[in-house]
Amino acid sequence: MQLLAKSPAASGKTEALDLALPPTFRAVTLLLEVARLQKEAGHAALAATTKSQIGKLVLMTLTDDPQMQEVHLRMTQEILAEALQELPEEPLYAFQRADILSTASEVLLKSAALRRPLEQESLLRQAETAILQALNIFRDDSVQQFIKTISPQNMALINLLMADAQNKLGNIYFALPATSPEERQNNISRAQECFLNALSCGDPAHHPEILAMTHFNLGALFNWRARHLGGEAEPAFAQAQEHYAAALAVLDKTRQTRLYALAHTSLGELLLSWPAPDETRRKIMLQQAVLHLGQALEATDKQISPLQYARVVYHQGLAQAAFGNFAEAQQLLREALTYRKYLPDGGAEIERWIAGLEQNNLPSLNEIQDDRPN
Repeated sequence: MQLLAKSPAASGKTEALDLALPPTFRAVTLLLEVARLQKEAGHAALAATTKSQIGKLVLMTLTDDPQMQEVHLRMTQEILAEALQELPEEPLYAFQRADILSTASEVLLKSAALRRPLEQESLLRQAETAILQALNIFRDDSVQQFIKTISPQNMALINLLMADAQNKLGNIYFALPATSPEERQNNISRAQECFLNALSCGDPAHHPEILAMTHFNLGALFNWRARHLGGEAEPAFAQAQEHYAAALAVLDKTRQTRLYALAHTSLGELLLSWPAPDETRRKIMLQQAVLHLGQALEATDKQISPLQYARVVYHQGLAQAAFGNFAEAQQLLREALTYRKYLPDGGAEIERWIAGLEQNNLPSLNEIQDDRPN
């Protein structure tokens, strides 16, 4: 199995990155030049490290525009493939190799999300291979001993990277397409095992963002279970709520703004879509949903995160529709629709809701959730 596919357009690397990364172009091109000079000077390991940092920088500045993402991720995949090829095979560089593989798996996972279902599995299997190789290195006794000889405190770093890798592996299993309900259930169970493994990696309190991401992923997973498991739905819904709330409990609004907004959005969506046993409970859940969506909107910059902004405004529109405020609902939905170029379906779902409001024939709120964790 090929781990990372090389792009045929290697000669256009700088031009493609120029288009894909306006805010970070200078940093990326500078680092590419640094890596070239390091390699020419005989420092292949340093060159690989520099290219690995480029990959992380690109992932951190990933745009919401799908076309830009495609260029962004394709070029990052190429850079990381080069880093793996250039890195010496000696055990001394095993930890470094694992770190590059972990970053590569995230690139492949995000690339798969942009593809059609038939194209997704190949990329996801490559991502699975990469992250399993990284995990095997992190678990290796000789690697851990080497890290500890440098500093005993480095084991905390190993635990952090292992928790991050388990989250990535869980997201890969969650995203894998399935040909039967049984296969889908098996993928979900494997994803849940990975997320729970992430919680057991060292002291999660030392890494609040990883802890929050793990709870967020478990929230998304139990949300899926709630909507697909029939009689077990109520307990799964409660667990989804608990995990989203646990994520928010450790997040700092100013330091982890994106994940803070995402967790509030997901909890708002969950409460909005869940069928309450009676009208009183339904009204309480809708009010709670509006509060969470309001918190998410406060933490979302529409210039930086237009997709997240559209998602929040869309669900605020659905909440107003549920309250019977159809005029306000249409206004919010039309605002969300102005961001259609960022939406995976081009705004088709929002248009369906607008048409339903105009015809007084509303779709079901139970259909609004996405199956995948972020």
